[in-house]
Amino acid sequence: MRRASRPLILLDIDGVLTSFAMHEQLDAGRIALLDELVLEVSAELVLISSWRDRYGLSGTRERLSAAGLRSHLARVVPAYPSGSRSDEIRRFLAGYPRTTAFVILDDVLADPDLRGHQVLVDGFVGLQQSDLDRALRILRPV
Repeated sequence: MRRASRPLILLDIDGVLTSFAMHEQLDAGRIALLDELVLEVSAELVLISSWRDRYGLSGTRERLSAAGLRSHLARVVPAYPSGSRSDEIRRFLAGYPRTTAFVILDDVLADPDLRGHQVLVDGFVGLQQSDLDRALRILRPV
């Protein structure tokens, strides 16, 4: 069993760092917001996006870095062919049993048991300041 010493940010890309209007074109403003969040809470950035299948971890890192991401994309949640993204996240988090500080940035609604940790991003516009504010409230509850 692993123990994350830092909060986890579980990142989808399409609809979060891109918008439906800019299909697969990474947006520097949204990337800057993500960097701000990672830095603010000293989080570990984890990929949950379908980009893991399309480009792999290193290819995704390269694309994000070329688009301006300064934060390190640390790891990827493995895909499980018979499961939903929520199932994949639960399996991944089972390897971090003491981790309670995590947030899911995604434009697809998670299963009910994960929604308290999710910021549901509007996929038509991508990550916004209000999403960042919600993520901070999840990662650092009062």
